[in-house]
Amino acid sequence: MKINFKIKSNLFLAMLIAISSCKTIQVEKPPESYLNAVFKPEISTISIPIKLNMMDIEKSVNRQFLGLIYEDNDLSDDNMQIKIWKSKSFEFKAENNQLKYTIPLKIWTKFGWKIERFGMSISDYYEANGELSINFSTGITINQDWDIITSTKIVSHQWISRPTMRVAGVQVPITNIVDMALKSSSGLINKQIDKSISDAVNLKKIAEDAWTEIQEPMLMSEEHNTWLLIKPQQVVCTPISTVNNTLQFVIGFKGFMDCIIGQKPEASLKYALPNLSIENRLQKNFLINYNLDITNEFILQTAKKELVGKIFEQGKRHIKVEDIDFFGNNGKIVFVLTFSGSAKGTVYFTGIPYYDKETKTLEIKESDFDLNTKNALIKSANWLLHGTILKKMEPFLKFPIVNEMEALLKDVNDQIKNYEIDKDIYLKGKIEDVDIENIFVQSQSLKLTGAIKGNANIYIHGF
Repeated sequence: MKINFKIKSNLFLAMLIAISSCKTIQVEKPPESYLNAVFKPEISTISIPIKLNMMDIEKSVNRQFLGLIYEDNDLSDDNMQIKIWKSKSFEFKAENNQLKYTIPLKIWTKFGWKIERFGMSISDYYEANGELSINFSTGITINQDWDIITSTKIVSHQWISRPTMRVAGVQVPITNIVDMALKSSSGLINKQIDKSISDAVNLKKIAEDAWTEIQEPMLMSEEHNTWLLIKPQQVVCTPISTVNNTLQFVIGFKGFMDCIIGQKPEASLKYALPNLSIENRLQKNFLINYNLDITNEFILQTAKKELVGKIFEQGKRHIKVEDIDFFGNNGKIVFVLTFSGSAKGTVYFTGIPYYDKETKTLEIKESDFDLNTKNALIKSANWLLHGTILKKMEPFLKFPIVNEMEALLKDVNDQIKNYEIDKDIYLKGKIEDVDIENIFVQSQSLKLTGAIKGNANIYIHGF
């Protein structure tokens, strides 16, 4: 009888242990809450490199100067008339950040003279012709009103054929007279040259056209409904320099560039082209800010596929994942884990989503049971609380988004390699990297924000 009593006692004790070990764990659900996604877009610069070939400026200036350049037909003021023609085409070269050129001119003058000798006075009007070449130098700058400011000066001149004549045995030094005429007319010649160069490049018109057109949404991908929206804020320009017989400078549009997936966005607020600021050097920080939504449905499907049915052991105890769900709480993901095994029930653990750039996956780090779950486990399954099961689960909480990232890169690259913004205005560039800077847990998705990095310029046909 004693033996039977011991057997019954042992069986009863085993049943109590079994019942105790399989006790259903009940935990109060943590509150569900979501933080507002705060976007901090980075400012970007789109450059417009401008190269002005001297051949083009040469042609433009030569078209402005045809035949007669200057004439003074009034004899009454200084007893002299003068006419100046262009005898050959002007030739330009760019060096030391200036335009240098030689202008060959033909001079005609009519002047009055008077000589008194031996008590006699001889006077008359005579004409003379000569040819000379004048060396000019023009400095070029750009002001805040988008005007090209030129400053032309005569560096030197050389006579090709010196105008002289002899009257009554006396050589009349009309070179001095012509030099004086050149001095009086050089201001007009300089002004005409300056105007010709300024007229050759309507810089403000170029910038206004580009400024207006780039604010229209650009369709990057019809398949993925991806748009590029540029919001220019400021315009800067580098000083003009001379390289390989060209005038070169760079206009930079500074602003925000957003990659938007979904419906066509509204055009950015258009306003007049702002004044120009001069910067010695433009930073090449071409960035496209983007928001990418990874749906909760995708996260949940992936988690269920990886975890449901998995068994995680800890010593002699184990749990089997029966179901998993999640929601947001104060910027973290709260996972709802339903399990059976050595213990059963539903518990909650939190994790912080982060992006692994090497594998292009969203992962979970710093996983930990929430406070209510900890309190419940202390009473019923302390072994689960202090074990390593959550760490064993983390490798299964990975969500590959390589397809989304590659599609984003491909869409943008396919378009900006030669995107026609408007007639004769092209955006050309290449994207090299996508960087995720923030992950926001939203009610319907994980919202990824960051910048697409690369290089891009706007090219204007003819410049």
